[in-house]
Amino acid sequence: MPQIGSLALRSFIQTKEAPEVNSDDSKFEVWSWPYFVVLLLVMWPLTLWVAMKKFFCHLFCLELKVNTYWVDGVSQASREIKENAGNWRSLDIIYNFYHGRGTWVDNFWIGIRNAQAVRNRKRVVKSFLIKHFSELAMRCEKNLTILSVASGSAQAVIEAIGILRKRGVEVTAYLYDRDETALENARTLAKKHGVEDAIRCVCEDVCNIRKVLRKLPKCHVVEMVGLLDYFKSDSATKMIKIFKQLLREEGVFLVATINHNLECFFLRTVVNWKMVYRSRREFSKVLRNSGFSKFDFLEEPLGIHHIAVAR
Repeated sequence: MPQIGSLALRSFIQTKEAPEVNSDDSKFEVWSWPYFVVLLLVMWPLTLWVAMKKFFCHLFCLELKVNTYWVDGVSQASREIKENAGNWRSLDIIYNFYHGRGTWVDNFWIGIRNAQAVRNRKRVVKSFLIKHFSELAMRCEKNLTILSVASGSAQAVIEAIGILRKRGVEVTAYLYDRDETALENARTLAKKHGVEDAIRCVCEDVCNIRKVLRKLPKCHVVEMVGLLDYFKSDSATKMIKIFKQLLREEGVFLVATINHNLECFFLRTVVNWKMVYRSRREFSKVLRNSGFSKFDFLEEPLGIHHIAVAR
């Protein structure tokens, strides 16, 4: 049964070429219509049911260990994501998911549009870094550097650096995260890709950035992908202004935020993943208030993530 379910789900997948990435994940996921049906028949009713359960559990001071049998009850992967919502481990599970790895239920829930969009975002970031640093190398720029803010395991950055090294382009990455386990995983990943000598890890909370500003060099790229999803606009603006100081004169700020979408209530209620959602207009306002006068948007095919290159 798991194999049949997995094959059935796999038959729905549609892909779209991602730019200039010579790797196994070179195609975007744009798996759409099955989840629009599921949204009305399954996801929204489940969300309402879990919201009611949470209300009564809170009312009677009861602990809710399983939100719903049909998601975190029967699906181990979904349960892990719920338990680690918002940290590097949940993203690690989603990034490295492939159909057939778990049960058909795992395949189903880690295939929802928001999960597809997260993997698409990683592809966009990775392809941009490969292209951008390749162009800098062709212009004879030296000592190429990137700062990854709230890096987690920095999978997109490390994979990009691995590909760049094979092309003869050397990039040093400064990985900034408050979670030592995330940085340890990044070191393991870097060793796997043969670039362990290219990363420098800084374990510190972003709220204490002023303490370590002087220890970090000015970089060609400052990458902040995912962090803004947990900060309101005023705090996001202040944070970007601080990290903007670490850009070289002609450097670029690669930053992303999540867009309003039809699955956000499901994520918040059933998966316990609370985020701040912004339209492109709201995101643009944050960037302008942070001091950027010029920024371009990179395409994430599902439109769930806004990814901007600001200068």
